[in-house]
Amino acid sequence: MIRRLANITSQAIDDVGADALYLPTGDGSVDAIDLAQLLGQNVLRKLEHSEVLLMRRPAAYGISDQRVPAWVSNLSIRIGQWSRVLAIDPVVYE
Repeated sequence: MIRRLANITSQAIDDVGADALYLPTGDGSVDAIDLAQLLGQNVLRKLEHSEVLLMRRPAAYGISDQRVPAWVSNLSIRIGQWSRVLAIDPVVYE
């Protein structure tokens, strides 16, 4: 599934010849894109700029999340090659 989601994003970048990627709600796809890098598929390598907005990323604020362990969430963001990662406070979001 990680490779599939990363392939969809990579193909979209190739199809339009994009040099920038902005994901306004990247909660679902950011982990696939970041973890695919560990599998040797760097989706963001062709881009000059990339930004992602995370709306449900409690680990960014030290809050545990039952869906994804905090260490996996934080590892995903650290290995990603995003130009900018933005997060909305989950308490305010809820």
